[in-house]
Amino acid sequence: MAYLLNGSKQVASSKLVNVFERDHQKGEELVHELCDQLLDPSKFGERSDTIEWLKALISGDEDFTKFCTRVKNMDSSPLCGCVWTANFVAYRCRTCAASPCMSLCAACFERGNHDGHDYNIFRSEAGGACDCGDPSVMKKSGFCSHHGPNRVPPELAPPGFLSAGKVMLDRIILAMVHILRKFSSHASLHETFIVNFTTEIEEFFAFILELVKLGSPIRTHLTQLLLNEKLYQGLMRYKGYKSIENPDTSIRNYHKNSISWFLHSVAKGAVTKIKFLFQCVKQPIIPPDIPDRGQFKRSEEYKNYVDEITFWIVRYEFPEPVILIILNLLPDPDMKREFSKAFARHYSRIATSLANSTKVDQLSTRVVHISVQLFSNDDLAYMLAVEEHLLQIFVVSTYNIIDPSLQASNTTEKDFHQCVFFVGTDPGTNAYWPIVSDFVNVLSHPRVAMMFLADNNLVSSWVQQLTCFSGMNLIRRAISSHIEYEPSNALIAFYTEREACASPLWTMLDVLQDRESSNLSINVIRILLDALTEFFDALGFEGKPPLPYDQISFHYPLHRYLAHFLCNAIKNQAVEISDIGVDHDEAVKLMAHPLQVLACMHEIQVGMWVRNGAYISTQALAYKQYFFCSFFFDADLYLLQFCASIISPDLFIASIFERCRVTNHLTVSDHNPSSSDSSPDEDRAPKMMEAAFNILLSVLGIQIHLGLPDDEVIRSETVVLLSSQSCTYSKLSDHIPQCHESHSGLRSRHYMSLFSDCLSQLAVKKEEHYNKGEAMDQTTYILNNTAWKYYDPVFTEHRTLYKKVVQQASNHLRDNSLIPQQGITESTIWPPYIPISEPPHSYKGLTRILHCRTTHAFIYVILYKALHDHAAVTETTLAMALHVLEAALSLRNNHTEDVHGLSSPDLKRSKVEDSWHKLFHSWFESEDILINIRKTIDMVQAPLWKKMDTSHDMDVSQEQNNENSGNSQTTGQSATFVATGMTKIYVIYTKLEFIKHWLKKPKLQKNFHSFVILTQKKTLFLKGKESMLSMLIKLHDKFHGNAGSFHLDINKLFGRERTTVIPSTPTNVISNVLHVAASKSSELQMTIQVIMKSLSPSTSSSTSPMNSQDGGGPSVDYEKIKRRKQAREARIRMMQQLAEKQKQFMELGLQVLEPPFNTSPLSDDTEPPAKYECVICGTVETEMEAPSVVNAPNREQKLMGIICLAQATSVLGEILLFIATKGRIVLWLTVIALIDQNTSPVHLFFKNKIFAETETADIAVGAHISTCGHHVHFSCHRDYTDSVSQHESSQISRDMPHGFQCPMCRQVSNIILPCNIRYRRTSELRPDVPSDTNIVNACSTTATTISLTIQTTLHVIMMVRLNLEQHLLQLGNTLLASSTSYGSPRGANSCIQRKLPIVQRINIGLHKSSTSKTIKDLLSNLEFPTSGLNSKQELPLLLQDPISLLIKIFKLYACPVTRQPYFLSHVQLLYNLAYVQSLIQVCTQFSHDERRAWKSNGLVIQTLDAKTFKTDESHLFSSSGLGYLNTVFSPQVCVDYHNPKPQSVVTNVEQSLLSYLRIAALLQSHIFSQHPIPIQSESGNEFLELVKILGDLTSLFEGKDSVSATKCLKWRSPRSVITRWCDALNNFVRTDVVISRQLINARKEWFPPKLVELPHEYSVLFQRYRQVECDKCKTIPKDPALCLVCGSYICYKSKCKRLRQDNAASRHSKTCGAGTCILLLINSSIVVVIRGSRACIWGTLYLDAHGEEDKGWKRGKPLFLKRERLELLERQWIQHSFDNSCKNWAAHRQTL
Repeated sequence: MAYLLNGSKQVASSKLVNVFERDHQKGEELVHELCDQLLDPSKFGERSDTIEWLKALISGDEDFTKFCTRVKNMDSSPLCGCVWTANFVAYRCRTCAASPCMSLCAACFERGNHDGHDYNIFRSEAGGACDCGDPSVMKKSGFCSHHGPNRVPPELAPPGFLSAGKVMLDRIILAMVHILRKFSSHASLHETFIVNFTTEIEEFFAFILELVKLGSPIRTHLTQLLLNEKLYQGLMRYKGYKSIENPDTSIRNYHKNSISWFLHSVAKGAVTKIKFLFQCVKQPIIPPDIPDRGQFKRSEEYKNYVDEITFWIVRYEFPEPVILIILNLLPDPDMKREFSKAFARHYSRIATSLANSTKVDQLSTRVVHISVQLFSNDDLAYMLAVEEHLLQIFVVSTYNIIDPSLQASNTTEKDFHQCVFFVGTDPGTNAYWPIVSDFVNVLSHPRVAMMFLADNNLVSSWVQQLTCFSGMNLIRRAISSHIEYEPSNALIAFYTEREACASPLWTMLDVLQDRESSNLSINVIRILLDALTEFFDALGFEGKPPLPYDQISFHYPLHRYLAHFLCNAIKNQAVEISDIGVDHDEAVKLMAHPLQVLACMHEIQVGMWVRNGAYISTQALAYKQYFFCSFFFDADLYLLQFCASIISPDLFIASIFERCRVTNHLTVSDHNPSSSDSSPDEDRAPKMMEAAFNILLSVLGIQIHLGLPDDEVIRSETVVLLSSQSCTYSKLSDHIPQCHESHSGLRSRHYMSLFSDCLSQLAVKKEEHYNKGEAMDQTTYILNNTAWKYYDPVFTEHRTLYKKVVQQASNHLRDNSLIPQQGITESTIWPPYIPISEPPHSYKGLTRILHCRTTHAFIYVILYKALHDHAAVTETTLAMALHVLEAALSLRNNHTEDVHGLSSPDLKRSKVEDSWHKLFHSWFESEDILINIRKTIDMVQAPLWKKMDTSHDMDVSQEQNNENSGNSQTTGQSATFVATGMTKIYVIYTKLEFIKHWLKKPKLQKNFHSFVILTQKKTLFLKGKESMLSMLIKLHDKFHGNAGSFHLDINKLFGRERTTVIPSTPTNVISNVLHVAASKSSELQMTIQVIMKSLSPSTSSSTSPMNSQDGGGPSVDYEKIKRRKQAREARIRMMQQLAEKQKQFMELGLQVLEPPFNTSPLSDDTEPPAKYECVICGTVETEMEAPSVVNAPNREQKLMGIICLAQATSVLGEILLFIATKGRIVLWLTVIALIDQNTSPVHLFFKNKIFAETETADIAVGAHISTCGHHVHFSCHRDYTDSVSQHESSQISRDMPHGFQCPMCRQVSNIILPCNIRYRRTSELRPDVPSDTNIVNACSTTATTISLTIQTTLHVIMMVRLNLEQHLLQLGNTLLASSTSYGSPRGANSCIQRKLPIVQRINIGLHKSSTSKTIKDLLSNLEFPTSGLNSKQELPLLLQDPISLLIKIFKLYACPVTRQPYFLSHVQLLYNLAYVQSLIQVCTQFSHDERRAWKSNGLVIQTLDAKTFKTDESHLFSSSGLGYLNTVFSPQVCVDYHNPKPQSVVTNVEQSLLSYLRIAALLQSHIFSQHPIPIQSESGNEFLELVKILGDLTSLFEGKDSVSATKCLKWRSPRSVITRWCDALNNFVRTDVVISRQLINARKEWFPPKLVELPHEYSVLFQRYRQVECDKCKTIPKDPALCLVCGSYICYKSKCKRLRQDNAASRHSKTCGAGTCILLLINSSIVVVIRGSRACIWGTLYLDAHGEEDKGWKRGKPLFLKRERLELLERQWIQHSFDNSCKNWAAHRQTL
């Protein structure tokens, strides 16, 4: 039956159907015979019509398209299963989601009910599938009507349906397997590779995919076929089909070879068995903690097609055509289950493929495309974890990704630790992403996560992998010189730790939220502690000596895992610290690395690591950045707090100052202490002292992980973000670590709910506004006045990247209205630190830091140094020390002896005696701050540091003897290392023999260059007997500037509520500390009063310690303080004066730009010559007569022009005429469409004459001229542009050949029009002006295609008319002041709005005249028209436009009009003409009876021909007349803008005359600078106000109530004039009735141009145009765009038609807007403005519910139209202000 393939496909299909109907078995044999010919693998690709034959045979006797539709209607699957690839637009509804990976296709989302849900639209990066109908992924309420249990029942398949198709599907799958086997025939054994399918194979796979997408009828059969073990085993033994069983066929031979290729790829040894090993892919390395190691080496049995296809998917690195076929089969539950098992068995081999792949990103994307569909199902993931050991597979896979990149860390010589090492910017680390992503996806199921945490082997193996990331990217401090090469992969280690380590952590913590799972947490914590012990052993770290100071790694995920598990167990599972079992020595080791990181972060900020370049500073910023801080900084800080609750407080606080390298500054001696090379220099030491106190305050005050409620945590984060600047809603939610999407979905949603509530309480909306520069702001939030009480400077500093942000927050706090500005006398306002509160009971050990002697001694040193102006103590350090002191006083009542037991020398004396800080510990005898604060100290024992050098043999004994000669003594028997760096060692109380022996060690001399050795303690005498109380009072007097300034207010001591001092000036802070101290004890009150009395000014100066130099007290120079205060006040006054001068300058500039209006009537004398100032040279020039300029020898130096911008425009061509309303569709007609209707026949009738006299022919396309109002000499401008072009490359000059920027205001311009030339009345001379005045050339730069049209039709009348109409349009089509007016542009934007005779300048720029009649002929026709018939070449006067005639008369003067009566007389003449024209228009609308009633009294009715009254406007509704389709989206009922027929003829005539009167009044205002526009009117009667301005029209009547259109007429012989005008009209009507009727009825009620009406929701617009074909190229554009001017749908970034060289968008801008086009990009909601050869991104018209942009739908929130933005865009379009409003212009070069 193979002969059928030589005939018609339809005949063969019918034959096949008939055979199946008669005998099913013969039908199957026939199908196999045909498939042997079509699907012969040895001949595959030889026939070009194979796919067409397969379609015809499988569809039977019907068309394949109809067959597909029929099969889809039979789809009974409850799941959608729609599969997509990258860049597909899909939906995700969080309200309906049961899994964070849920997604929906557009069709299912639209059919489902998601109103009011929290959903977003996203572009898929790795592909995906629709989950509609799957209850394990989403809620049933979100299912659409086509899927789920309540779906619409499908059609039933008839008996015998797909009989032939099922047999063909069997052979098609076999052919696909043959194709996949073929590619491995020549491949090496142990490798994976990427295959490149031929075009024929891709078409074959696409055909299979098309069949699979038809639904369950095809999908079910394919699933049964792919899972048929009997069929597959038979085929492997050459059984199943006759062509396979027959050894003589080519198919049998090819099948035999394909089996050998397959077995060669997967088997070792015998090929007769089907059990074999994976040989093509390298076996994974098994971690030692995995108990069942044999499961990864066992034989694997391939039982069906699914197993083999899965193998080929892994071998060929996930070919996309095969992936899509498999994914579309997954809606079948059997297929999904079996494929999941096969995929899990191959998963460990995927890791090795990822590590060796050449295209890691592509492979990662495709792996996730499959895995996300399998592992998002809870039941399926749990089944794989139990049956297929999926969790072990993940651990093995990640280990195989990490293992190849391990290298020795080399921190010290004893270090044998190995960690991940990065090479370059892309070391292949992206390979871990799909593995970790799948791991996180599986752990998101609670049952699986609990299974993982309960398996100690799995947890131990995972923790060991975390150890490999600990200490990676180690950096050593460059001291002597700058590093030669800065790596560019500064952040790759941060992203790796965050994604590979932190992401799984959040899912683990989600399931550990109750006491029942506390045993799991404790178990994991102990495993982590054991791993940390091994980590310390590998590093060789024993706690002493400390870590090397000059090397740092920011990556310790093992510590951070421990911190998060500890925090979660204590907070959520009621675990006590004692249950964990961390002892003192372990805690000392645990805190070493977090403290190292925090201290190094501060060192980097102060510049101690500056020689390491931006590489180290970038990492320090990333450490605090919101994207990483939740896992990095927060965990390190918490671990410090946890350790501080356990170890000795003296040791803890000493470790902080020791690690910050400021211990040598903790002395009361006057001389500067010695320092080593590793210590900060004198400039950086004060900053490091601040850093030490900052770390201390962070440990005590930041309690976000110490049991603080979640809402308070979110409140703190929100206040930090809003304290320095206003933020949008998305920025706030993205920058709050707890709300970030890096956390799991449950935690993120919980925190987002708290964030919304918190934002409503703390912030207020700052709505977007449109400032004078027409800039748009998004809706942002700012803190309200009550929220500032939550502002925490310490937390703010850790959450912000730069110091300037903290300063901005301080400035905002100072400017806040709640802060009193009066009474602040100090030059500084300290940060308002939040009072330190009592920590939770579990962390009660933290308060011991406040109640230890070392802390009190350090505070004493800081107060003493601040009092004596030591450079090491800044005001910030003093403020933080006082804050610690205040906290110690405030929390003293909660202090008990058991809390500070470890600080007692009796209990832990060894911890104190072995440390250098024991000397500070001995300063006080008690732990009670109330005792220590009033203790007077006159001498102390402090460490004395001595620097020694190992470069020479040093006599240590001599050095010691020299030091012992004073008041000092030496003790101690052993050496203790308390601070070790690469260049510095502190040695405490060391015997001389030990020092000599120790210095002789060769390793020491090799590694360390200098030593700071303490060989004794020295007794120092203080300047006077001081206590902390006395120093506080003296500091108060010092900052205040007056002795005895402090006063103790007894009334405020008891019962008062603690509040933060605002403003926190130094005196207020010190006073608050003293009051807190006095409130704690009556003894302290008495002590303070005694000190105050001794320091009061009334005390004798000889005994006053404040003034006594001999007494050792500090001498406060009050005169110096006073001078500083005066200098500060002088600086403030100077800044205020500068601000006032700047304000005056700006106001003066605005006054210069706005022309003065003269409200007094002009005299008959000529105006004085105007003066113009050059903005470049400053020379002032006056107007000169034209001959003077021409004949002047230095005319180039005197010729001056006004800077203007000329641009082609068609805006007036878009003004609208209302046509009709048909349902919801509003029909409009534009000027351009009306011109095409009216003037086309008229143009032919008058033999191509230019119709300047018609109303609309001269405004469709023209030139718009605007100016900034500045003047410049032509010669100065030429020199200026030459200078600019030589020194800089101007973007404007490149994009606009004739463009330049105004030297004064930098506005874009392109022409200079002469301004200081005055013509005589009879002169016809023209000066030789430069080419910069050529308007045609200027316009052609933006509209090259219409330059010829402009050159032939653009004349002075059209130019002036167009600019006048533009100005009127910008005023809202009315001269009365109203809120709907667009307002005059800045600086009288239209060039014709100037007092200057701009019309003549335009005439000069055009270099041509358009005179068609002389003034005499024109005026005679207006006053004394001649009788007789007009020739066919002349247009009757009643059909001409009076506005054009007015401008024409004005233009025909040889010099500007300077006498107003002349102008008003011409206005009167044309008013008469306009009145008669309006009356004719009204009369022609009369019915027969109305005409007969008016004929007896109406002269016009009597004179006009009867043919004139026959009106028919049906032509306006023809198909060609529908020039403007306003909207099809507007949901509201369209408003009928049609003006109803007036009841009074006079009223209608007055309404028609308004357009003429507006232009006349506007022109008068421009020429004579009278009556400022717009007009301020109380009556609101525009007609009345206009005739009052045009005074000559009201000369015949008195009183405003008697004003009417008829009374404003002024005739000499009205009957004669009207009769002759009508006779000329009648003659023309008799010649051509149709044309005359069109011209008479041409004047209609016009409306301002509008942009296309857009839908309120952007999703409506997106769905409407997403799949629409282009009318020109008949394809779906990849990036479609909608023209907002005309509503056209165009291809953006495409040539649309390949034969065209220019871009479609650029081509449309020339035809639509004379070079200007406004496009809305459908896929991104961005508006693009095209201006000639340039383009820019304007912004977006659609904002989300929070009032912010989402360009490109990156967040995917629903967008809604912002009406104010659309109005702004429309206003800029009408005003032609895009050039100066948009700043980011760029040449598009036909690439749009």
